[in-house]
Amino acid sequence: MSASREKKQRQNEGLTEKQRKEQKEAQKNKVRNIIYIVMGAIVLVLIAALLIWHSGIIQRSTTAATVDDEKFNAGEVSYYYYSVKNQTVNMAKQYAQYGMSYGYDTTLEPSEQIYNQDTGETYEEYFKQTALDNLRWVVLMDGEAKKAGYTLSDDGKAQIQSAKDSIAKYSTQSGYTKAAYLKLLYGTYMTETIFNQQIEMNVLAQEYSTYYKAQFTYTDAELEDYYKENSATLDTYDFRYCFIPSNVETTKDASGNEQAATDEQKAAAQKVAVADAEKMIARVKAGEAFNTVAADYVSSDTAASFADAEYNHVTDKLGSDISSTAYGSWVTDASRVKGDCGYVESGTSGCYVILFNSRVRSEDIYQTVDVRHILIKAETTAAASDASASPSPSDSTDTTTALPTAEQLAAAKAKAEELLAQWKAGDATSESFATLANENSDDTGSNTNGGLYEGVTRGQMITSFNDWCFAAGRKVGDTGIVENTDSSGNVLGYHVMYMEKLGEIRWKYQANSDLASADYNTWYNGLEFSYVVKAVDKGMALVG
Repeated sequence: MSASREKKQRQNEGLTEKQRKEQKEAQKNKVRNIIYIVMGAIVLVLIAALLIWHSGIIQRSTTAATVDDEKFNAGEVSYYYYSVKNQTVNMAKQYAQYGMSYGYDTTLEPSEQIYNQDTGETYEEYFKQTALDNLRWVVLMDGEAKKAGYTLSDDGKAQIQSAKDSIAKYSTQSGYTKAAYLKLLYGTYMTETIFNQQIEMNVLAQEYSTYYKAQFTYTDAELEDYYKENSATLDTYDFRYCFIPSNVETTKDASGNEQAATDEQKAAAQKVAVADAEKMIARVKAGEAFNTVAADYVSSDTAASFADAEYNHVTDKLGSDISSTAYGSWVTDASRVKGDCGYVESGTSGCYVILFNSRVRSEDIYQTVDVRHILIKAETTAAASDASASPSPSDSTDTTTALPTAEQLAAAKAKAEELLAQWKAGDATSESFATLANENSDDTGSNTNGGLYEGVTRGQMITSFNDWCFAAGRKVGDTGIVENTDSSGNVLGYHVMYMEKLGEIRWKYQANSDLASADYNTWYNGLEFSYVVKAVDKGMALVG
């Protein structure tokens, strides 16, 4: 026996029975206290873990996808998932406003509805796959940009800041904190840090993609060779057309509910539409005006439009513009000659009747222009107006709750004509027009730079503005006055126009774009195996 144990035994032998009991109880309490301390520490750890779990920190940091060796967590992938989902929801809502279906039901979960009927792919699967595809594209572009030493332009940096400012602005307007607003837009695991990172990555990717594609340029000889092989898509076509609908007679059941048309009923109605198309063609070939005849066969709600002799008269479309239409192949057929008139069926919904006029390689139709304008807004009563600023020619949004009267429009037009006459009576230069624009234009977007809009592309501006800019035969120095309209076609004032510069001829622009797209895609596809995206099931389950 060791000396210490002997000493302890002698001490115990000298204790009374009561002291021995007290000593045992103290030992038990000591052990119990140790157990309580350990158990308390375990409970605290568990509570902390639960708090962290419910905060989303663990889930947010869970890897949902990888692109090569780079990991992306659930919060980062959610940015791409909700970007495509939110776009789909917004489109569905816009279609619903016009009584149309976009194919997505906003009252159902994405997993409850089919995106692709052939494969059975659900919208949930589509959103996630598109998110992964878009993530891969961004990582690829960012990676290639860094390899090339490409850095963001000042415009890119401004775009990033604008996106951040918009979140701050709209979160405040909506009564949310910035953090809560981001979660509302991009899901539970979104944070301001993740959002900022993804915005910066996306802007860099978009900018580098545009920059890289712009590096592809082609000589006139190369464009000419491309034209020879693709003239049908690059030539400009002149034709008229109308649509004759098949009017299916509907029936109702005993409860008064409208019954869906049968295939037999649709076929019978289509047969009538074809017969009407043949009658119309016969009348046109006999010498009657196309639009006059069309009014007798089209739907009642469009018949009045054909009172305008130029309604549905197409004069400046390239073959590529109409290639996806039901009548595109008919119009661009190489055998087509002036005066050809025919019809093309559109399933069982009706027929297009087309009158062919011409096909040429146009050398005076342009893709982009630089244009100056002076906007003269018609006055409206102060009580009826809710806009302090006037719309730019690219803005088709209604900006007033009341429309100008005929007298107010006449006054605005008179002022526009007076300004144009004043310019013609003076130096009649670009500089003198710019001065008048700065002094008189109601367009706050251009009345400090001489009314100038540069690089205006087809379809960018409101219809009347666009049509004037891209009219066949337009020349530098041309002037005119056109109506300023809202999205419903209501006249709000007038534009005094001045053509500053003509851009690239349209067929050349399209040929260059086609060639560049092909070369860009070859480059991009060659990088396919360099940036492989893989989903991680555990993390992807948290996305959406």
